[in-house]
Amino acid sequence: MNYKKDGGSAFPLLMKTTHEGVNQTKYTGMSLRDWFAGQALVGLLQVGSKDSALGFAERAYIIADAMLKVREEA
Repeated sequence: MNYKKDGGSAFPLLMKTTHEGVNQTKYTGMSLRDWFAGQALVGLLQVGSKDSALGFAERAYIIADAMLKVREEA
């Protein structure tokens, strides 16, 4: 799966700035994709396997991408 959207901010932090006299508002913070991957990683580590750290991380992001895809379709 090659799903690149990050789902936006999981826990948005409102940042208000002024640049060249123009007020700007944007939300920053951890992406929802990263949050989902972190949550998936916790579950994957509980199961236990002889997978490498890279293998666990790759599987966590595969799960996160699937969650974002299903979320978008719902």
